[in-house]
Amino acid sequence: MTSLKHQAPAHRKLGIAVIFIVSYVLLGWMTRSYMVLPFGITPWNPSAGLALALLLVFGVRYWPALAVAALISNFLARGVPSPPFLQLLAPIAVTAGYTGMAALLLGPLGFRLKFDRLCDVVALVCVAFLGTLLIAIVFVFAIHHVNSTPATEFQPTVLRFWIGHLIGIVSNTPLLLVLANWPAICGKLRHWSSIETAAQTGVIILVLWITVGLAWIDPYKLFFLLSIPLTWVAMRHDLIGATFCIAITQIGLIVAVLHADLHGGIVVTEYQFMMLALAVTCLFLAMVVAEGRAARVAQRESDSWLSAIVSTAPDSIITIDQRGVIVAANPATARAFGYKTERLIGMSTKDLMPEIGPVAQFQVARELDAIRQDGSHFPAELSVGMTAGGLPLLSIAIVRDVSHRKDIERELGAKQAELNRSARLVAAGEMAAALVHELHQPLSAIRNYARAAQWMAPAAPNELMEKVEREAERAAEVVRRLREFFRSGDSQLERISIAQLIQGALDPMREAAAKQYIQLHTRLAEGSIELLVDRVQVETVVHSLVGNAMDAIAGADTENRCVFVTADCASDGWVRCSVADTGPGISPAIAERLFEPFATTKLTGTGLGLAMSRTMIESHGGELWAESGVAGGTVFHFFLPTSHLTKVSHDAH
Repeated sequence: MTSLKHQAPAHRKLGIAVIFIVSYVLLGWMTRSYMVLPFGITPWNPSAGLALALLLVFGVRYWPALAVAALISNFLARGVPSPPFLQLLAPIAVTAGYTGMAALLLGPLGFRLKFDRLCDVVALVCVAFLGTLLIAIVFVFAIHHVNSTPATEFQPTVLRFWIGHLIGIVSNTPLLLVLANWPAICGKLRHWSSIETAAQTGVIILVLWITVGLAWIDPYKLFFLLSIPLTWVAMRHDLIGATFCIAITQIGLIVAVLHADLHGGIVVTEYQFMMLALAVTCLFLAMVVAEGRAARVAQRESDSWLSAIVSTAPDSIITIDQRGVIVAANPATARAFGYKTERLIGMSTKDLMPEIGPVAQFQVARELDAIRQDGSHFPAELSVGMTAGGLPLLSIAIVRDVSHRKDIERELGAKQAELNRSARLVAAGEMAAALVHELHQPLSAIRNYARAAQWMAPAAPNELMEKVEREAERAAEVVRRLREFFRSGDSQLERISIAQLIQGALDPMREAAAKQYIQLHTRLAEGSIELLVDRVQVETVVHSLVGNAMDAIAGADTENRCVFVTADCASDGWVRCSVADTGPGISPAIAERLFEPFATTKLTGTGLGLAMSRTMIESHGGELWAESGVAGGTVFHFFLPTSHLTKVSHDAH
């Protein structure tokens, strides 16, 4: 139930206060039997239960209404005592005490207005027991001290005050809390049997008449009979029925006592204690029954949800005892292994998974081989959890058939291999076209050297023939290395100094550069820096970049005809190489797709040189990019790993 302590309109608050005051005063006037003067104490105080219920349901801010109601009720019960300030003592004590009890219940004790827990009953009874006792002692002591009543009357008066207020709370506050949850209990009341309810009411009236209505029978000896209908109602209708039953019994007992012409407070107090014992017992019994019923309902719902989850789970869920015998299995297990569910019960897990071993070893999922009923095998993923806190100790195994996943992995592997082969075939096609580009200059040099040898023979045949042989070897090495790279993706790494690498790439180009009046400048890092690279691939990249730079300068009308090749040490053991030219720069029309295959501005170019160069640099873990030069032209940069960096990387792995 949602608490009613929200901010209500002023007229609603006033209406609640007025209704409470009228009800409180009316109940106090109706129960003025066997009143103890000058204390104004009555043995029956249903108004006490009404007061505590008001403060719990609507909040402790309604204490002024309680103070006014207590003042009016006290005046009607005792008149104007002497001295007059005693008229305020009872309202002050009751108001302060009940407000404190309500604040304690709603605050530290966590009392819930739904009143559906056993701890709420315990809290209410304990707080009421101590709170009413403290109020009784303070109030009676003050009046006893002022009026100088005999000391022998102090203890009986405290007892009657205390028991009257306590039984008023125990008997009436739970009923009012239940009624405050009226929308929630209407559904339960509709399921009550009218015949059973009438029978229960009749039994209560009959037992009351037998207990206190027969003058020739001692009522104290038969008072236990009242527990029969109370137990019946509590067991059948839990807290709702118990609170109504207690209220009916209390009313019947009050009426019976009034008509029994009893004399003396002791007799009435004995009836009060017996009624208090019945009320507390009935409340505790009803709440235990209610919590037990709620627990059973929750357990059934939990079992139903768990059964639905297990039955619809796509994975096999198997319950295994300590011997490795299957005690339960879901339908997915039967489908996966080909057995009927009944047949699986009692089988050993080794019949299904020979590799399973002790199930306690499989807290982390692992793969193993599983066997179906027809003898076929399939890969399975097994994970096991252990039950805790109960006996016997069981293991819950979840088995997942990963055959489909394995098939997909194999298909993906095959497709990946096929893609790799296709990529290498494409690269091979690019290489075939690139070979024309790369072998053009060495073959031209061979042709020129051969012609010169014919013209100059026999003047210097040996020197020219040596050059022919050297260039032919270089061309053959380029073809062999590139063919190996594009066929298997492997590179033949070797240690070589950066100076030797750059010079080896530029030497064959110096004569062509001189014929075009192009100056080749190199600026290499100081010291001997060794690289661990595929020499032929890197020389091919440098050769391609320098050749492009020379072609750009040759096609431009410029007096500054220079190509700069530099190599600097970068951070983390890398060397950055740059090739800069003084040509016209990169055309904006091709800048974005400069490294794409077949992208070229040359009339006779293949557009594969830069694409192939980037592929080979990236195979070394580097990167190739281009940018415009500061003074014009274009600068190509790429990174190469030093031998130290490669060694550290291998050691780390």
